[in-house]
Amino acid sequence: MKPVTSIFNLKISPTSPPPLNTAVFLTHHVLPYSQLGFCKAFFYTHTIHILRHLKNRQRILKSFLFYFWETFNHSEKNGTVFPSHIKYVNQILKPKGENIMRKKPYTTKEFFDTITEKVLDAHPDIKEIIDYSLASSSEQEIRSDQFSPEISIDYGGNEGIYLDFRIRGNLSGNPGQADETIHIGSVKTLCESDDAMYLMGKLNAALVIETYRFLRKEWEDFTWNGYVVFSAMQKPCVGFIASDKKELPKIIQTRLIEKGFPAKSITVKDYSARKLFHVKLENGEYTIGDIIREKEER
Repeated sequence: MKPVTSIFNLKISPTSPPPLNTAVFLTHHVLPYSQLGFCKAFFYTHTIHILRHLKNRQRILKSFLFYFWETFNHSEKNGTVFPSHIKYVNQILKPKGENIMRKKPYTTKEFFDTITEKVLDAHPDIKEIIDYSLASSSEQEIRSDQFSPEISIDYGGNEGIYLDFRIRGNLSGNPGQADETIHIGSVKTLCESDDAMYLMGKLNAALVIETYRFLRKEWEDFTWNGYVVFSAMQKPCVGFIASDKKELPKIIQTRLIEKGFPAKSITVKDYSARKLFHVKLENGEYTIGDIIREKEER
């Protein structure tokens, strides 16, 4: 068995294994140490620390938590789970309000305007020196949360200081799609002093922080492919991610039905259709059934 320190120094390529495979890998490397008397919250915290340093951490983190919770709940008689974990999984699977979801993806312009407005409103010292904040004219939809901000600042050729905001990643959400870098907007100040450059550097950092915070909070608004199958019979919900409709019968049968979850407690969330469905038994297989309710548009 590996020493504990080797677990927390794992170097995992952010572009290699699919999220769920990574989740399973981490679970099987971390879970055994619960048998050695380690505080579960301790190695749970350190595992999340690892995940937060992965490039596509959002999807991996969600998959890991689903798998981690399901493994513990069905491998331990007392069904021990962590309070912080319960809160996070509930946040993922529990419908927001009346399960309101966007009918249209964010565009690069809308995303840029949203993030910059939030940051400038929160930092009046920066807002005071800004001449303009302008989204790029080449607008496109963002259909995935698998991207990261790439922001640069420099002195202008004639005057002022410019901040260029780019995002890089798989914006289409299609598996296997190559990453792309898109310029989504610029922010300019006419000031050229050292203090102004420091403030633009502060703006750079604030935009990066707010981008990741916004993606963590509103990840469903950036998810337009795949499914989540979950049961609310227990608290927290237990759920599994499926990238293709063909995966649903096996997940429903082996992960939920055979674990004692009745079919009437199982829901399928379709991110492409933006709808919730019951499940039904058809030709010996469980699959998507009737719509539970239409999601409201925002």
